[in-house]
Amino acid sequence: MLTRPVTLAMSRVLSGVLIGVFIAVACSGGEEPGDTVADSSSLARPQQEAAELIVDAMRLHALGDYQPTFHMLTEAIRLDPENPNGYFFRGNAQRATGHQAEAVLDYTATVERDPSYLEAFVQRAGTREVLGDLTGAERDYSAA
Repeated sequence: MLTRPVTLAMSRVLSGVLIGVFIAVACSGGEEPGDTVADSSSLARPQQEAAELIVDAMRLHALGDYQPTFHMLTEAIRLDPENPNGYFFRGNAQRATGHQAEAVLDYTATVERDPSYLEAFVQRAGTREVLGDLTGAERDYSAA
């Protein structure tokens, strides 16, 4: 098993990479209909608004502006409660502001909606480590 500082560092790097990929895909315009986060032809209005809020929130998150990030992601979840990205990125904002238990809940909501969302397992594992739940962390790392 990796040491805690190494796993936390890996978790932060993976989170940063995922945020960058998410923003790039969402803003790229895509090459096929439906392959962008906010493609209006494939999403209902609330889902489109939620996707746009998520992208805007991730830009603020990248700047370290967590309070509006949290509120935007909460609104995105209200608009599209089945979108795992809202929960995942709100979990990241929770974690960044020291709300570890709330982050675990958001990462759990993410994997409940998409069990293949491996980065959610990694983030939840790192957060569980911080909370001292080493058994839960080990389970999540194994799932990822």
